[in-house]
Amino acid sequence: MASQTDKPNLPRDFVLHEYRALSDTLLEARRFAEQGAEEGTVVWALRQHDSKTHSGDAWLASDGDLHCALILRPEFDRETALQLVFVAALSVGAVLSENVSPMTALHYRWPNEILLRQGKAGALRVAGKPTPGGFEWLILGLDLNVEKTPESVSFSAAAVHPDGECEVSCATLLENYCRYFLRTINRWAEDGFSPILNAWLQRVPDIDQYVRLRLEHGAVEGVLKQVTGQGAAVVQTEAGEVVVSLSESFGFR
Repeated sequence: MASQTDKPNLPRDFVLHEYRALSDTLLEARRFAEQGAEEGTVVWALRQHDSKTHSGDAWLASDGDLHCALILRPEFDRETALQLVFVAALSVGAVLSENVSPMTALHYRWPNEILLRQGKAGALRVAGKPTPGGFEWLILGLDLNVEKTPESVSFSAAAVHPDGECEVSCATLLENYCRYFLRTINRWAEDGFSPILNAWLQRVPDIDQYVRLRLEHGAVEGVLKQVTGQGAAVVQTEAGEVVVSLSESFGFR
């Protein structure tokens, strides 16, 4: 079990399972989901040592990072349910905005990354059990660099403490992430995806910029022209316009 000295106080809609270490919080949450765990079940590990990123690379974790996974049972079609990735991103952004130093640049990158000072600080991962109409269960995993940036990566990285100039604990980050997620998912359910997407787009610097999207069947490269009302990316490639859905991006097609 994780340390009891710094324990998050999650909203009553959430059930927490905490560990000192896991190979992958997403895999542990999948096990719970297959056993019938209720929506709102959260898996949290102080250390994660064998996880993969959304693109299939090893996640270079270190002590002091935030690793958690949230089980959901959305009663929506597949593309609509995957909009919850944006709900989660906004929830992470709200927590970081409260804790990092003023004027710290905070951005999102389609479909799942969180950036601080232009460096990748965290990402959302997705697992799900598809059904003909949507998902039996959907898991949103969050991995966030907190104490320090990972070493030996080929891209610009960031972490909450050094780049946000703050000392917020992982327990506090998790607690407030769940609180904001509950608030934001209720907004999504009541008002639809449009206000969620508009809020997300306010922190997206990649529109009209070159992007490279790694997919199961290869990569899509070109200029990101827009994100549609369903959350898909529209990329202008040399061969023409390509629309990449959330299902395709997360490997559900």
